[in-house]
Amino acid sequence: MIRLTVMYQVFALILGYSTFSRAVPAPQSITVNIQGRILEPAPCIITGTGDKGVISVDFGNNVKTNQIDGTQYRMPVSYSINCSAQYTNSMMLIVVGTVAGFGDGNLQTTVTDLGIALTDGTTAFPVNSFLNFNYPVLPQLYATLVKRPGATLKGQVFSAIND
Repeated sequence: MIRLTVMYQVFALILGYSTFSRAVPAPQSITVNIQGRILEPAPCIITGTGDKGVISVDFGNNVKTNQIDGTQYRMPVSYSINCSAQYTNSMMLIVVGTVAGFGDGNLQTTVTDLGIALTDGTTAFPVNSFLNFNYPVLPQLYATLVKRPGATLKGQVFSAIND
């Protein structure tokens, strides 16, 4: 199970600031514009197609360790997001998990030197980073098995579970 979180992007702007200088006879003022991002959890429900709505990706029982090359075992991540009373369609998605320690933010698995690379289509989507999207068009997420360069894997059961 991978925890997904959807957040709104709310923008805050414009702060006026006045200053007076003793060296200049007439008062002068400047306007300072400050822009930032305030993240607010969206009133959304994220569900997967797995048991009890859990988002799960099943790579099956026929994964060959010598064929894990970062492209061979690519599976879609099936999920849905339903939001009520959102303030904007501009949202952010984050996958929270433990980074494998190799590659570009790969999700750690229970097997040393084996990770899961997440992508939005063909663009890397590192674990613990935000992905911008416009609701209700959801990112097309994929999970691909990857191994540490030069590693030799042994056949065994694996998982990547984050609560």
